[in-house]
Amino acid sequence: RRAGRARRGAVTGSVGKTSVTQIVRAGLCRAGRGHGSVKSYNNHIGVPLTLARMPRKTERAVFEIGMNHAGEIAPLSRMVRPHAVAVTNVEAVHVENFPEGEAGVARAKAEIFAGVDRGGIAVLNADNRWFDFLRGEARRAGAKPRGFGAARGSDARLTRFSPAPGGASVEARIDGAAVEFSIRHSAAHWGPMSLCALLMMRALDVDLDTALDALGAFEALEGRGVERRIRAAAGAFTLVDESYNASPVSMAAALGALGARPVCGRRIIALTDMLELGADGPNRHAALLEPIEAAGVDLVFCAGPLMKFLWGELAPARKGAWAETPESLALALADAVAPGDVVMVKGSRGSRPEALIQALVALGTPDGKSG
Repeated sequence: RRAGRARRGAVTGSVGKTSVTQIVRAGLCRAGRGHGSVKSYNNHIGVPLTLARMPRKTERAVFEIGMNHAGEIAPLSRMVRPHAVAVTNVEAVHVENFPEGEAGVARAKAEIFAGVDRGGIAVLNADNRWFDFLRGEARRAGAKPRGFGAARGSDARLTRFSPAPGGASVEARIDGAAVEFSIRHSAAHWGPMSLCALLMMRALDVDLDTALDALGAFEALEGRGVERRIRAAAGAFTLVDESYNASPVSMAAALGALGARPVCGRRIIALTDMLELGADGPNRHAALLEPIEAAGVDLVFCAGPLMKFLWGELAPARKGAWAETPESLALALADAVAPGDVVMVKGSRGSRPEALIQALVALGTPDGKSG
């Protein structure tokens, strides 16, 4: 009612929804009078607040919608009444709140279709195991599915992703037409996520050139891959801040990006517990060994009772230190860092990875902590 003529979009998903929402928001603002969620205002307080703040002359708006339990997304979707929705993916996140595990998560994410306009657009991850289910649910709601990813038949199909210093080059076919563009992110998951954002912007009547400009200018959000060069007394090292949150799939993606980048010193990771994984939590932590080895990580620091299951799987040469809390681990981590190292910190917000970030930033010299 505040901006009845505005084209509205809504974004959900297990991983990547905040970044996709913010890219889309940037594109909407470039295209005209845009509005959208700030930070991760995606719950029963944040979504109504974002709606209430929407100026009456808004032309396009995008809303991030999240959940921890079943039944939380549907009323928010009905509140927004989106013309286009996106589900970035469905993964094993918040599964401790769903007796049916990932299947329950998929059904909860499908609630995004509850408020979508009939004839609206549903942007879905064609590479995700839940694509067929979500496509069926979208159609039942009267929405038109649009797929993104590397899968054949995708409306936005990723054909090549080439990491480069400072970002990556992306090649794709969108509705059969070849498109090539650059982004400021080198992690492989940014390939499909950039296509998700493109399809959403197009569904909200943003022209392709404007959408590509927004993608090319978008930088990492705080706690989601932001890099800082810390000028410590002994020499500079690079801190990769992935502390906003963590799940098995986002851990694997972050580790893959770390392994793909060239380093002068060592690849060091400091991990805190991934939460809300239910009874499978210990196994999910131990399974991080595979992507750690694939990334060529030199030294691993762990904090938390769940990370102890990973700690037990590590080869002695890779073991930095384990502690019950990140605060107890901070000194050992700070003492281990050497010039030229790349240090990545990641964990669920509730396991306080920011304590490790603070300890590493504190190593910076008074004349400047980053550069």
